[in-house]
Amino acid sequence: STCPPHTPKDNWWCSPWSMPRDVFEVWTGLLRALAAVLLTSALLLRGAGRPRAAAAAFILAIGSAGYVRVLHTYRPRVAACQQVWAKPLVDGDVALLFVNWAPDDAAVACDAECLDRAGLTRRPLYV
Repeated sequence: STCPPHTPKDNWWCSPWSMPRDVFEVWTGLLRALAAVLLTSALLLRGAGRPRAAAAAFILAIGSAGYVRVLHTYRPRVAACQQVWAKPLVDGDVALLFVNWAPDDAAVACDAECLDRAGLTRRPLYV
């Protein structure tokens, strides 16, 4: 692996920069929708002659949009690296998975040391 070691966080509710990517996408989508609803409410309340309620809705809309910006600034990122994963199968074989986390194409190889760690040095290798 050329990737840095993973250090999972156990409470991403308090640290949004460590939340899983799918949760991140849901939260940012919900916050964007909330900001739009609040901004619309602020405009409607202002037109209805309720300036204090309009100001409160506007402040909440700005806060929601600002938190989306914070989430995007500290969003979960995967380092541009490569990994080789090995998993024993039921019949005693071993499966290898070559993963390229980089946005660009990369050559991922498994040398003799890699094959040894996967338990494949004394077995035939089928590609």
